[in-house]
Amino acid sequence: MKPLITVAVPVNNTVRDLPTCINSLLTQTHTDFELLLLDDGSTDGSDALCREYLRRDSRIRFVPLRHKGVSATRNRALETARGEYIAFVDADDWVEPDYLARLSSAPFPSGDALVVCGMTIDHADGRSEPFLSYPDRTISRGGEYCSDEFIRHQLLRNGYATSKLFSLRTIREHGLRFCEELALMEDQLFLLHYLPHARTIVLRSGTPYHYVRCGCETLVTRKQAPTNMARLGALLLQYLQPAAESWGATDPHYLEPLHRELGLDRLLAAVSLADRTSYRKVYAAAARVRRVIETRCGRQPLRHPIVGRKLLRLIGCLPASLYGLPYAIIRLRHCIRRAKGRPVNY
Repeated sequence: MKPLITVAVPVNNTVRDLPTCINSLLTQTHTDFELLLLDDGSTDGSDALCREYLRRDSRIRFVPLRHKGVSATRNRALETARGEYIAFVDADDWVEPDYLARLSSAPFPSGDALVVCGMTIDHADGRSEPFLSYPDRTISRGGEYCSDEFIRHQLLRNGYATSKLFSLRTIREHGLRFCEELALMEDQLFLLHYLPHARTIVLRSGTPYHYVRCGCETLVTRKQAPTNMARLGALLLQYLQPAAESWGATDPHYLEPLHRELGLDRLLAAVSLADRTSYRKVYAAAARVRRVIETRCGRQPLRHPIVGRKLLRLIGCLPASLYGLPYAIIRLRHCIRRAKGRPVNY
């Protein structure tokens, strides 16, 4: 029989933490689910551990894959899931026993919906703190107070794929996928693509999803290549406003800081830090969203010590053959800041 929920766990060299994750899912009070373990080319024995659990519980399915990254693994989950809804759990995280029960509790939405709950951050020193908690609330697109509720609960800032239920029918009807070319904030982009197709957002109280912060370097803190930052920044600038406007959130005082924080800051950093091998691709990405920057990021100064609005306009107007001019200006500004003992990494 078709399960209500598919829980998809991408696995890649997490043999130490994987038992905690799987055990927390197999002891759920809500039992109408399948557990999809997708091994992304592990070399530490995680695949053997998945096969061991496969023999223990009939709700588990195991999918071995070549290593292509978490987005490709999640896309495979979207293709093979049998449930009506899909929830993603990272292999080094864990969930409380009532996690799925909270997500699927009444009133449970039908059709094109997004269910969201909060999470708890577990720190390496043993501390735990609630993060992104919500009241029990249902927001209907086009309904009374829709935009107010959407803005009040900062739903565009919760760009995690975890702690949510997505409708598989909605995903498959509209061909939604995670961007496999990015290794940072691909969750956020997926959410931006999903939101215009959802009709209902259901918020659940509590923080039963535990995000384990190990204290080591993560993709968020790791230095990213300028080309990746530029691509990400441009995509976020392109899709933020349509996602917000689909829920009636058109207030520029709300949207402008989001565009700056999530998209523009990354694009500016990429333009500033691009080197001889990458600046042409980075500037081309900036040029493609020049009109978006002009219309959605206001007229205030960009507050970046290297790249200002005039320089962005110059990049947007020049043919690619002349990109060497803004590149020379940026290098000169870097040299001046270094001579004054000031940092250039932003």
